[in-house]
Amino acid sequence: MLIGFLMFGYGEGTAQIKGKQSSVVAEVDDVVGGVMDNYTSIESGFAEAENALRSSDAPVVKILDDLTKIVSGERAESEGMKDQLLTLKKKLEDRKKKIDLAAGKASPSMRESYGLALSEIEGKLDGKIKPLLDFDFQYLEKFEKDLSAATLEWKEFLGNVNGVLEEGLIRNELVNRISDHFEENMAKPIEERRSKWGSVVKARKERVQKEQIDGRPSFVEKPLPKKPPVVETKEIKGNIDRLMGLAVGMTKGKVFELSGIANYAEGYDWGNVWFYKITKGGRVGTLADKDIEARYMPVVFDNTDRVMGYGRKFYEQTLTSYKRIEAKRVD
Repeated sequence: MLIGFLMFGYGEGTAQIKGKQSSVVAEVDDVVGGVMDNYTSIESGFAEAENALRSSDAPVVKILDDLTKIVSGERAESEGMKDQLLTLKKKLEDRKKKIDLAAGKASPSMRESYGLALSEIEGKLDGKIKPLLDFDFQYLEKFEKDLSAATLEWKEFLGNVNGVLEEGLIRNELVNRISDHFEENMAKPIEERRSKWGSVVKARKERVQKEQIDGRPSFVEKPLPKKPPVVETKEIKGNIDRLMGLAVGMTKGKVFELSGIANYAEGYDWGNVWFYKITKGGRVGTLADKDIEARYMPVVFDNTDRVMGYGRKFYEQTLTSYKRIEAKRVD
């Protein structure tokens, strides 16, 4: 792979060339993974809204508002990745021009190698960057606007029938509306993207895991920079203060009232987990990184929507326990 050779000149060795190429390729794949994380968080947000309407005491308006906040937050996060992707696009286009020029002057035996580099660049530009810019970022923006309009309609319905229909009927009707909205507007794009880019996300996770084992990214030629000092934000401090009131046995509705909407969630056969941010740092494309995971406080619920426990250690022990149980069932 020869994409990286023109960043600092022509005289670099193959290992340096390969390493620098990998860094740009990895960054593109990280953006792909970040957008997939946005889709997953939106999917989880809809599921949590439906669950909250079915089983919590949280006000309906708050549940709807929190859902729109999740979608708006993920869309805003994707907008930041769009800026990053535009920068990467320009880098790759510039490299393509330089490699084209170098290939024209190269010996016949080297042109094939240059062709491999050009093919990889074109694969990133046409297979990932172009679809993201032409569809995904635009669609997330459209989805946010459509959900805002739908939420206004749902609130109008709530205002008109409140006191006429039983609250349970109202909540069930809104569960159906929310479910239909997701299925009609988001389920297919997520399914298509998982089919198209599932291998990218898997490879990205494997790369991050390898980096953890090696102690540094394989494509970095120098030590990683020191981490900046952690600075608490208002959101983080609020999360920490509210989470101090957690107790085993709390209902999901009580946790919702105590701590508000989680930053993201995971679902399992035995229950689900809400994650609240407790230290500063982004979530873009790096949830597989243990350092990033440590920035979130897991609150673990059983399948009756009551708190089983909380904290990273309890969460990991619970996952391990249920994996063992499932393995025994299979055996």
